[in-house]
Amino acid sequence: MRQRLRASVVCVHDEKVLVFKGVDPTSGRNYWFLPGGKVEEDEKPWQCAEREALEETGYRLKVAPQSEVVKDYLHWWDGHQFACTTYFYKGVLTEAWCPPKPVQDASYNQGATWLPVAEALAAFSYTPEIRDAVEKLIALK
Repeated sequence: MRQRLRASVVCVHDEKVLVFKGVDPTSGRNYWFLPGGKVEEDEKPWQCAEREALEETGYRLKVAPQSEVVKDYLHWWDGHQFACTTYFYKGVLTEAWCPPKPVQDASYNQGATWLPVAEALAAFSYTPEIRDAVEKLIALK
């Protein structure tokens, strides 16, 4: 099983959560994902969350490192099972809100959107640990 150290950010604006639609290249399954990805060797997890948010959604976010929630879970992607350790953070927009724009990212990225909180929580039920982290971070003020 492949190991993956990841970081993701939960950003809420106007009672909606920033997500992007991803399509698994092998199975064709559609997912809603939080912005996030692999922590590179030279970065802190919170830095990764900010970088990945910009790359995957086009939004500049500032994360609160002290909001960190760490979860371990299994996830199938592109025909492989990954043992993921993900650092989740609460984030805020650092610029005025605007509608999502297309980004140049991986081919599986089908674009960002803002899902109402209840819809986002339901969308993340494919992995209870992700849903739990999102719920905890949304509750933070």
